[in-house]
Amino acid sequence: MARWLASSLWWIPLVVVLLIGGVGIYAYRAIETSTRAQLTRELTTILESDIESLRLWMDGQQALARGEAGTPDLVEPILALRELAHSADDARAALLESPAGTALRRTLDPFMREQRVLNFFILDPNAVVLAASDDGLQGSRLAVTPRHWKRLTDGDSIFVRSVRDLTGEGPEAFQERGALFYMAAPVRDESGEVIAVLAFAQDANGGFSEILRVARMGESGETYAFDADGRMLSQSRFIDELVELGLLPADPEAQRTTLIQIRDPGGNMVEGFVPELPARARPLTRMAAQAVSQIDGSDVDGYRDYRGVEVIGAWRWLPELELGIATEIDRDEAYEGLDT
Repeated sequence: MARWLASSLWWIPLVVVLLIGGVGIYAYRAIETSTRAQLTRELTTILESDIESLRLWMDGQQALARGEAGTPDLVEPILALRELAHSADDARAALLESPAGTALRRTLDPFMREQRVLNFFILDPNAVVLAASDDGLQGSRLAVTPRHWKRLTDGDSIFVRSVRDLTGEGPEAFQERGALFYMAAPVRDESGEVIAVLAFAQDANGGFSEILRVARMGESGETYAFDADGRMLSQSRFIDELVELGLLPADPEAQRTTLIQIRDPGGNMVEGFVPELPARARPLTRMAAQAVSQIDGSDVDGYRDYRGVEVIGAWRWLPELELGIATEIDRDEAYEGLDT
């Protein structure tokens, strides 16, 4: 009897195992769904927080540009330089030798030091560079894009990624390398007429990048800005790692003029993958491709970042600034609790 009873109850452990397994699968899926929703919320919250901080900082920078452009001591030297630019036989030589240019630099120097401004230029309504930090730029003639000029003549200060963004074209001397941005504001005379545009260049690796570090997730999370060509405009969190991978030069000065390409290498370079294509020939990461197409979104399934590391992220394109903002974190770190 005991032998029969033991042999007839063989299925009980199997049922227990199946029940435990079923409960485990249900619990895992429930936790996974909850984790994915929570990660989406966290990524979106961090992204919105950094974007709001960036906009507030931009507003402050534009206010500074407007304030400096409104300095009364700028008007007389600018009017003198305008006269020289249109009357002198050799406008460039006349602008370089003019005491008015020296007076402008003297007026602007304290602001440039205080605000860590790298360079400046003053452009008259006829697109002539009246004064600039670089002596080689005086007398250059540019073509200001109508949409920017209208905003400036309407009294707005604007943010532009580069001089080319402001003008549409320009001499080779204006085509700076590295992550720079300009704040431009109109200069008005006593009657309120716009007589020139004053623009300041700043290093995006300074305050611009610092703002994007206000909030980020965990040990591998980062928020960064990039342009329509998929070039990173702010400073990466992984400088040392990028140097080891050959994506950045080892020289700190060279790093300042090198823009990281937000492109998919095709595999995890951190784990030893060696891409066949050079950086510029690789496709944009899934995030960057959508962002530059002005498709905002998030992805918690995972995609490769510019190192080839699997990450999750959220992103937005900011048309008024003509750049994208993304926040990402390594997928392994994000899902560490779920794996446990």
